[in-house]
Amino acid sequence: MFIDWGDNRSGAVRRSGTSEKVRLAPSPALPPALPLPYLLLLLLPLPLLLPSASCSCSCPCLLPLPLLLPPAPALASCPRLPSLLFSRVANYDLFTMRPETNEAAPYYFRYIDRISSDDILHVMDIQLSETLAFLSDVSEEKSLHRYAPEKWTIREVLSHINDCERVFLFRAFWFARGFEEPLPSYDQNICIRGAGANEVLWASHLQEFQWIRLATLSFFRNLPADAWLRRGIASDNSFTVRSLAYILAGHVSHHNAIIQERYL
Repeated sequence: MFIDWGDNRSGAVRRSGTSEKVRLAPSPALPPALPLPYLLLLLLPLPLLLPSASCSCSCPCLLPLPLLLPPAPALASCPRLPSLLFSRVANYDLFTMRPETNEAAPYYFRYIDRISSDDILHVMDIQLSETLAFLSDVSEEKSLHRYAPEKWTIREVLSHINDCERVFLFRAFWFARGFEEPLPSYDQNICIRGAGANEVLWASHLQEFQWIRLATLSFFRNLPADAWLRRGIASDNSFTVRSLAYILAGHVSHHNAIIQERYL
């Protein structure tokens, strides 16, 4: 006997060739769809779900078993969650360690030398939460402070940090993907004049920093191992991709220190 499922909104089925209907119990309502990051987390290998001593966020983002995962909103609020979703399985120890002196111009070692670790991915990850915690104590009013008439405000400093991370990341992308054309120089003062940073809320600058850094982390986490040592020319200087990762982290460290010493 053939059963025609047809339109079963009424909870009944119709047997073909007869007028008899068989009443079925209504199907239970399906739970709401989970956000994509939550679903992706369920697909991660078990080792990536183990608790991490390096996680400094307050949400329960890492649990030992997928069945014990917290509700999706708690996961979505974690600033580190997206960094867990981009992780190439490889041993990068020889590729991500500190750059040699020939991997960037001497000027840039003022930033590279601020990073003592050989694990730059871990540094960038921890720096994200530490910088957000540090700068979140600055009020909207205080963010417009400048320590001398001709100096940038704190908002302009963070706008500069964000734009420089974009520049360093694009250079890393350009060289890592194998493009050979040299890249132009970058004038920070032109950039600040065009940004209108003081008209943007401080909270928006902080959010921008968070999402730029998450994009940076996802890019470097997914790099093929040999891409870290590829190099190219920008602003008439030679860089390896590896050196640019250290430069962008050291640049944030440099300006965090300036904010602490001269603005607060």
